[in-house]
Amino acid sequence: MSSPVEPDRSMGKSSMRKSRIRFSTIRLLGVAFLLFFLFGYILFPALKTLQVSLVPGEGEAGLSIYIQLVANDAHRLPLVNSILLGVLSVLVCGAVGTTLAFLIHFFEFPCRSFLDKLLLIPIMLPGIIIVFSFVQLYGESGLVTKTVQILLNLEKPPFDFSGLSGILFVHAYTQYVYFYISVSIAVNHIDHSVIESARSLGASKAKVFVSIIVPFLTPAFVAASVITFMSGIGSFTAPSIIGGGFKVLTTQILLAKANN
Repeated sequence: MSSPVEPDRSMGKSSMRKSRIRFSTIRLLGVAFLLFFLFGYILFPALKTLQVSLVPGEGEAGLSIYIQLVANDAHRLPLVNSILLGVLSVLVCGAVGTTLAFLIHFFEFPCRSFLDKLLLIPIMLPGIIIVFSFVQLYGESGLVTKTVQILLNLEKPPFDFSGLSGILFVHAYTQYVYFYISVSIAVNHIDHSVIESARSLGASKAKVFVSIIVPFLTPAFVAASVITFMSGIGSFTAPSIIGGGFKVLTTQILLAKANN
């Protein structure tokens, strides 16, 4: 005579099998959606853009457009300026964001949580609002500019909020967040017992920083540098409003499209 426990066990195994099949189906659908998204919205547009650039028109060699870009000063200058802007943005934002991340997350002091949330505000504000706010503060007739000019009794504004320096000033505020977030996460995962062990073995603070902290933070630096560089060379609002004679690819693409 069969025991009543056996049907319960078979039903349990059947339900577990169905759950595994359902989970496998959901996972396959998720992977398929991810592959579709990566191919349809990232890989395919990039390959299509490359194809169009290599086949610009009938009777024209594909590489001719790239040769013209490098040979013509009017075309090469925006490319060089964009790369320069991206590299300088990485350096400036890296210095600001990394310093703030260490101050907030590596040291103990009151109101750290409030300051941490406050430093994330730039990532929530539209770029055009930030640029116009900076113009109202630091432009030729800005509040800060006029205040300094009156206090120091100057005939001209004390600084020129335009060109490369003005764009970098805006980028330092809008893009330091990439370094701040990445480095903050890495700093919070540093094993302080390793640092204490190194210090107890006689390692100096500089040695601990170079041999332990910097290697641990390197992946965060790399990730934040890539994001900041791409954001820097793709910046449009600041170069178009306060760029002046500093031409970059984004503004030149708009002008070229408007003239066609």
